[in-house]
Amino acid sequence: MKTKDNKRHQETIQRVYSTFAELLREQELNEISVTELCESANIERSTFYANFADITGLANIYAAQIEKQVAAQP
Repeated sequence: MKTKDNKRHQETIQRVYSTFAELLREQELNEISVTELCESANIERSTFYANFADITGLANIYAAQIEKQVAAQP
């Protein structure tokens, strides 16, 4: 069953976020391609596009996650 709450999906998203952060340390946002990210994260492009519209969409969601984590800090 495909659901955004299942463990495998959560692990895939975390792998995308981690890979995205690594790529951002090495290059500018506009230099990162979906193909490069997918190859580095070892996921299919269809998996990426099932969760994100594009790299900018990923960046926005990732930034929101970081903001949420920072806000939750005491």
